[in-house]
Amino acid sequence: MSSKPALRPPAGVSRPAAGRRQSSVVVALLVALVASLFGASPALADELPPVVPAATVSISGDASVGQTVTAEPGTWGPDGVTLAYTWFADDVPVDGQTEPELALAPDLLGRALTVRVTGSADGYAPASKDSDPVTVAAGTLGSTPVPTVTGVAQVGSPLVAETGTWDQGVTVSYQWLADASPIPDATASRFTPHAAHRGSTITVEVTGALTGYASVTKSSTPTSAVALGDLVEGVPTITGTARVGQTLVGQTGTWSPVPGFTYQWFVDGKPISDATGTTFVPQSAHQGKAVTFEVTGTLAGYESRGATTAPVVIGAGAYSSTPVPTISGTARVGTTLTAATGAWAPTPAFSYQWYADGVAVTGATNSWFTPQAAHRGKRLSVSVTSTLSGYPTTARTSAQTAAVAYGVFTAAPTPTISGTARVGVTLKAVPGAWSPGATLSYQWRADGAAVTGATNSWFTVQAAQRAKRITVTVTARRDGFTTATRTSAATATVAYGVFTTAPTPRITGYPQIGWTLTATAGTWAPWASLSYQWKANGVVIKGATASTYKPVSADFAKRITVTVTAKRPGYTNGVRTSAATIPVTKPFTTIATPTISGTTRVFSTLTAKPGYWYPAPSFGYQWKRNGAIITGATSSTYRMVEADYGKRVTVTITARRTGYTPVTRTSAASATILGPAATLSGDGMYRVGVSLGAGTYVAPGGDGCYWERRSYAGSDLDGIIANDLSFGGRRIVTISSSDAYFVTEDCGSWTRLAKLGTPSTSFGQGAQRVNIHIQPGLYKAPGGDGCYWATLSGFGGTLDEIIDNDISFGGAQYVQIESGFVGFDSADCGTWVRLSS
Repeated sequence: MSSKPALRPPAGVSRPAAGRRQSSVVVALLVALVASLFGASPALADELPPVVPAATVSISGDASVGQTVTAEPGTWGPDGVTLAYTWFADDVPVDGQTEPELALAPDLLGRALTVRVTGSADGYAPASKDSDPVTVAAGTLGSTPVPTVTGVAQVGSPLVAETGTWDQGVTVSYQWLADASPIPDATASRFTPHAAHRGSTITVEVTGALTGYASVTKSSTPTSAVALGDLVEGVPTITGTARVGQTLVGQTGTWSPVPGFTYQWFVDGKPISDATGTTFVPQSAHQGKAVTFEVTGTLAGYESRGATTAPVVIGAGAYSSTPVPTISGTARVGTTLTAATGAWAPTPAFSYQWYADGVAVTGATNSWFTPQAAHRGKRLSVSVTSTLSGYPTTARTSAQTAAVAYGVFTAAPTPTISGTARVGVTLKAVPGAWSPGATLSYQWRADGAAVTGATNSWFTVQAAQRAKRITVTVTARRDGFTTATRTSAATATVAYGVFTTAPTPRITGYPQIGWTLTATAGTWAPWASLSYQWKANGVVIKGATASTYKPVSADFAKRITVTVTAKRPGYTNGVRTSAATIPVTKPFTTIATPTISGTTRVFSTLTAKPGYWYPAPSFGYQWKRNGAIITGATSSTYRMVEADYGKRVTVTITARRTGYTPVTRTSAASATILGPAATLSGDGMYRVGVSLGAGTYVAPGGDGCYWERRSYAGSDLDGIIANDLSFGGRRIVTISSSDAYFVTEDCGSWTRLAKLGTPSTSFGQGAQRVNIHIQPGLYKAPGGDGCYWATLSGFGGTLDEIIDNDISFGGAQYVQIESGFVGFDSADCGTWVRLSS
């Protein structure tokens, strides 16, 4: 047999006595359960006989909006029965409709119409009978005239739809069509054909609509094919002065309707290439020739039209202003001069040539010119030449400047010194931005005297400069320019140097009598000679001036430091003292290796025994699993967890005592940790919280394994919270802290559930904890006669914990076990094998 979901027996049915499961008791349980689920109440002796309804109640008539239908009640008994009517639409009473006839209003369209006939008579109980439903259909409109179209079928000419006279209340809508195809957005009573409709016939569809009635659409007779529209051209003109260089503007005149335009300018009747806009500027080649402007109007659906202006004759171009150029700026080497052409009219293109004492300067053809050293003492001028098509080339030359003078630096800043005036510090000269650019040289000075060789932009102060003031002189040179010199302000008096890196020394080694301590001075910068002095509690230890030191008995309980002194010429001595060690200690005279006692099973507790030490210390503990630290396991006892299964445990103790060197020792490894010990070993009733605690437990199960969770002691069925009866395979139960008792029979020993090893991908019948016993995934089993399986959200044994289940009597079974499921149970299905994850 298979394990099925636990059912709670109805009240008054006892469960089997302990150790017995007779078939008669099982049958009695099932019979009582069926009776409780399906039993009926006995009839009352004084009930009235009911009215006898007709065999059929029906609805006659046309079930469409606007029509009237009639209830056909049939024959009722006994004689003299009074009949009442209630009409329903979609099972909702039709308000106020209690007559045999019903006029179908528009709001009933599409709804399921029924009538309920209720018969009543003295001495009889009333009875009702409902008709079969009929669906209310749409009504039919009466007057639906064919529309007509008035107007001329021509592009741009409006057409009008005449609808005729429809039934009162009907709303009409329109759809115009071209060659029987609907025209987008043409849904008004008027429509003006567009170019796309030329050659097409136009019709209009008029649709009449009334709530509750079927809409009706009528189409007009097609028009004749839509003809081209008439385009009325305007009279174009030319505005502006007809002269070379002047802009002429073409005007289109007034056209109807307004088309798209293209343009073409002509000279002596010949089209001008690229002159296809509304404006045209005559060139010198057009002087004395006749110019016309042609406009062509084009609009889709209309015949194109063209129109040309009267000709105008182009006159010659002429400058109205040719001023003499001027030169702005000072005639000095390195200073830029600028030529100003003046305001020529019209504006031509210009070319330039600069002269020095009347001789053209090679390459000086820009509007600006910067005199070089070679031009010093000469007078400068500039010639400007204009070029414009259709106009004569014209040159103008400026007056000469004064003789070009020596250049002067426009920016000659006083240098500054960055950095601190201190031995060993590098100072930097900041010359500032000279303009124009110059070649700079440097000379550093101490108290005004030049420092030999100090001609770089930077200077590192030496011991010889201590107590003096430092300056730097910057000299700027450039061809054609007057040499300039600038000297910085003096620094403060040069101070003693300080070490840029002065590390605090460190002491390595443990401060125990007889053990060596080593001073690590670190790296001083700049380099210095170092000396050492060891101290005990801040007092100098005579003769202890090496980089190492061994504490002696006199140092016991004292803190050791080392002072490092650094010396270098021109520098202040550097002194650094290390942090103090802990007080100097003694060693323990007797040391022991710890041992471990206790049962090496998951959920059992191990105890660390440190052994005999002298003098007696205090101990710290750290438990380890296969040599790795177990986080938080720092007491003298350790309760083993699932992660310890199959591994070996050790404990490391650290002994401490004031004045003594701490010592660490590690125990031998325990035996390999086994699974949990059994919580319950035999059949019976156990008190929760006394014999076992709340939690999830597992048992091997067996033929006829029975368990139950109880809310109180005894065998009363009402005390059962949940139960289970199985005939093979592992059993799992979760006991709540609110449970009072737990009963078990023929299930074997119950052990607290623990994750031991790797979950399997194949298994037989029985309960399985997902991610502990089995891995999630898609599984297949061969099935069998009475194969039962269930996916579970818990192991409390309640029906609410069943996610899905099935019982079958042959054929393969498939089930998807999700990672989020708590468990899976099966019986008589064979071996389940995972097909995929």
